[in-house]
Amino acid sequence: MQRRARPAKPTWVAWLLSVVLLLCLFAGYIFVTHAAVGADIPVSSAAMSRRDTIYFSIHLGAIVVGSVSGFVLGKWVNGLGAAFALLFLIVLATSLAATQVVTYKLACDGGQNNIVRHWTC
Repeated sequence: MQRRARPAKPTWVAWLLSVVLLLCLFAGYIFVTHAAVGADIPVSSAAMSRRDTIYFSIHLGAIVVGSVSGFVLGKWVNGLGAAFALLFLIVLATSLAATQVVTYKLACDGGQNNIVRHWTC
């Protein structure tokens, strides 16, 4: 029995949907981390542990949601779900790391703390 291939969507559709979905995921990440800022000012070791758990959960959730949505989009666009999942994983992980570095620099050098987390310089 031969598997019947579906026609692939046009390349511009894959690009457009990928960019829009990645921007939405990143915006959601920024929104959630900014909403969690009030809960992350450490005053004790228990509070620091709670803060680390909150941020671990946010970052893990962003990576998992991004990878799954990339897989689904890739399967729908042209059947390359694993490739799109890897693409989304790399782009999101890089974006999340860059966000942390930039906000740390803004907090410690520019006086703009509490953008996506409370930094102690």
